[in-house]
Amino acid sequence: MDITTLEKLLEKGELEEAKKILEDYFRIPATEEEKGAVYFNLANMYMKVMNDLNGRHKNALEQALFRLEQIERAKKDTLNQIDIARVKKELNG
Repeated sequence: MDITTLEKLLEKGELEEAKKILEDYFRIPATEEEKGAVYFNLANMYMKVMNDLNGRHKNALEQALFRLEQIERAKKDTLNQIDIARVKKELNG
């Protein structure tokens, strides 16, 4: 089994193709040791792919939070400008 190809398919989200590779592989007779090595590699691959996905998700959330903070600052600045304008109008009024 080509672990690198399987990893790339999983990273791209091409789950059906990855599933087919796994199904084809497990149809081939293998010793318990060979099966154990495959399961170990699959567990490692799963952890690597999930860590990558979680990292991407974390980055997206951090970017969204940053944008929300920018919006909140702009809102506060606008409200302050409105308050200043209101006070000036009252003083000149």
